[in-house]
Amino acid sequence: DRIRDTAAGTASAATVITFDDGLLPSGFASYDKISAIMPVGGHPGTSAPPPGDATRYFSVGVSGQPGTSSVDFSGFGASYFGFYMGSPDNYNVVTLYSGNTQILQINGTDMAHAASLLADGNQSHGFYMNFATNAGTTISRVTFSSTGNAFETDNHAYIAAVPEPETY
Repeated sequence: DRIRDTAAGTASAATVITFDDGLLPSGFASYDKISAIMPVGGHPGTSAPPPGDATRYFSVGVSGQPGTSSVDFSGFGASYFGFYMGSPDNYNVVTLYSGNTQILQINGTDMAHAASLLADGNQSHGFYMNFATNAGTTISRVTFSSTGNAFETDNHAYIAAVPEPETY
């Protein structure tokens, strides 16, 4: 579909998790919990799919109920992580870690501004967020959280970091 193709094009070597089968992914990326893998079309009043997304999607929290979920990159970590999101709000937060060190925390307002949008929860606004690390730094965990209404994303994409030769 259009969204998956765009996500894969963002980082051509990326593995893309679509949530289309309604199951937690297995393999390199693992999720500690999923508040919900929403059905096609979402649940009116609790969550809305990112614009143009006619597939299942990932949601942290639902309207009026905060939520948090983390993606763990076991092994060597990731050098890139990206996702498609909709309806940006200031209470949606993404935090990236390298080991136990927080390397970035960005809220919906800052993500919307990066896409030249307002963080007003407008459900017709959707965009990709892409994060790449500097050489020598890897992303070991990404946390999605919402202290307000749902934080809906889809097409989580990552590139496994190439280990330094001395780690073999």
